[in-house]
Amino acid sequence: MKIAIKILSLSLYPNKKTECLALNAIEVKFWTDKITSGARLCLKSEKIIFKSQNNHTIFYYKSSNAYNNVSLLYKAKDATTLIKPCRKKNKNKKKKTFASKLHYNFVNAVKKAYSRLLNELECQQRKETKNIVNRYMKKDDIIKSVEKTRIPLLKESAEYHKNTQFCQIFLNHCIGISRGIKFNCVIAQRRRILTIDFKKCC
Repeated sequence: MKIAIKILSLSLYPNKKTECLALNAIEVKFWTDKITSGARLCLKSEKIIFKSQNNHTIFYYKSSNAYNNVSLLYKAKDATTLIKPCRKKNKNKKKKTFASKLHYNFVNAVKKAYSRLLNELECQQRKETKNIVNRYMKKDDIIKSVEKTRIPLLKESAEYHKNTQFCQIFLNHCIGISRGIKFNCVIAQRRRILTIDFKKCC
């Protein structure tokens, strides 16, 4: 998955010592890595507004064409590897700068938007897994289809999360189905393939 972040609103706060920009609103779009019909699929588009001034993500800049640089500043493959803004040099390393503290608000907002996307995908996964399970409700069909016990489910979804730390919490649970069928949804850590294991309940 690729995350594209568009800055919608900026505010300039001039200061005697330094100048800084406050990020007021951003638009986050989550795109698939797989190209279908000559274009990538946009999974979700969300607008994030930092309402109060204290919650603004403020960072310093030194360039004259700061607005152009800022528009290219936050571009990364996932929310965990966002490019950090320029920080004001501080001799005391123990104290965090004002920019580094408020930078957390920006990253945290993107991560929350990403987790909401995962929840939506998880609900979609549950519906589709139930449909798949209903096809194999008969015991004879389950015994005959031994090779089909590992069924890839929405391989694209596995690709969405393979480069993120959120894959550990995605579908990491067991769902019980009636008529003696139990299956587990797990993401293989090595192969990064989302599969379903169908097993008869003991």
